[in-house]
Formats: sequence, structure tokens, C-alpha cells
Amino acid sequence: MAVCKLTKDILASSVCGYSLKQIVDLYLANYEDVTASTIGAPAEGDGGVEVKTITMKAQSKFYHLQPSKDTATFTDTLQVGDGGSKYRQTEITWNIAGSYTPDMVDVLDALSLGKYVIVARLSDGSYVMFGRLTPMEATAASLESAAEATGFNGIAVTFQNNTVEAPLPLSTDAVKTVLNQTGA
Repeated sequence: MAVCKLTKDILASSVCGYSLKQIVDLYLANYEDVTASTIGAPAEGDGGVEVKTITMKAQSKFYHLQPSKDTATFTDTLQVGDGGSKYRQTEITWNIAGSYTPDMVDVLDALSLGKYVIVARLSDGSYVMFGRLTPMEATAASLESAAEATGFNGIAVTFQNNTVEAPLPLSTDAVKTVLNQTGA
């Protein structure tokens, strides 16, 4: 849903202040397990758009992933192609620190080869969905090991998609669906 013109003022008096929106939790669902989602204006707002509902296949779930502190980031960038075509390119990157165990082999393969809908919980308590229309897929997934005591050991992944929609915030009902599907 694209709004192609401004619909309200953006003033320093309403956007001035600290803004720390770290990704603190991630929730991944296999793309084919999310069968539908609806979007609409927030009930308490006067404009904008959010994910209102998420519908999943029976027995499907969101998998909770806790990235290493201060490693998870996302960007959503306008891309302009030949002839003036426009689309969004979304990228999300994070690290998972820890020992490389037999279980992590499967995790690395699943992250490398799967297609996902990703929900990020930010440090301010809000939730954002990535991959609603076009799945997020790994463009990099690596096992890293540093020799120094302060070095990183674990998995580093980058997911990306090209889509026609910016990542969307989630409504309270959509957040409940994600959390209820994880058992959180």
C-alpha cells in the first residue's frame, strides 16, 4: 500500500529527542507457513499503516532467535532501476554467538537456504515485519572464529529482499499472534 504524497507535517517539535531502536529479538517463520496477513491504519492513529493480522498454517510457528548484543541491524533503501522503476531493498543482519555444535550445523544450513518472514522486536517495545510480500533470503551466512579473547565466535547472517513495500510495524493483535506461535 503506497501513499505517494505527504499527509501530515513533520516538525522538529514532534520528532526531537533520543531514539534508540536496537533489534533485541527476532522471530522467523518459514515463508510458506505464513498464509495471509492484512494491513490497515492503526486504530489509535490518524494515518499510516501497520500489519493488523497474521494467519499461519496449522502446526506452524515463529522461531525465536536472540541475536548477540549490538549486532542486529536493518536498512530499507529505495532503489531506482533503469527507466525510473522504483522498489525497496530491505536488509537485516545479525550474529549468533556461541559454540559451533552439531545443532548449529542445521541452523547454519536452514538460515542459508530458507525463505523467511522476519519480525524484529526493537528496544522500544515495537515490532516490525520484514518479508511480508517477498521472502527474506540469506545473501551471506558465515561461521566465524576469532583467536583473540574479545573476538566474535559464532554465525553471522545477512538477509535481503527486493519488494514494493517498506517493512511494516505490527498491531497489538499481530504481535500476539507472533508471540503465541512461539510459546513466548
